[in-house]
Amino acid sequence: MLDETGRVAQAIQAYKAALQLAPTYADAHYNLALAYEKTREPRKALRHWQAYIKLDANGPWSMHARNQVQRILQSDGLKLVQRKPS
Repeated sequence: MLDETGRVAQAIQAYKAALQLAPTYADAHYNLALAYEKTREPRKALRHWQAYIKLDANGPWSMHARNQVQRILQSDGLKLVQRKPS
């Protein structure tokens, strides 16, 4: 409700609190990413889009999350880098 009533900063804090209690709560990652998009913080959103995809790879919103990851990476000129296992 906070997000929907325009209190995005408070919504961000609520989503972060939810994730402290339940780090694998996919919907909280998704909604936090959306909130960061609203506040024009794409790099912060990116982390949560990626977390959402890991937690819900085949869900109905996973394609949207994947598209957002690609859009952010392209607009910022970023690339995903994977580490080789030690």
